[in-house]
Amino acid sequence: MPRINEHRYFMLCFHMYLSHYNGAAFLAA
Repeated sequence: MPRINEHRYFMLCFHMYLSHYNGAAFLAA
C-alpha cells in the first residue's frame, strides 16, 4: 500500500478520534 494512502487513513482516524474527544468534552463541560 502506498505510504500516502497510509498517511491519509491515519489522519482520518485521528480526526475522528479528536472529533469524538472534543464532542465528549463539550458535552461534559
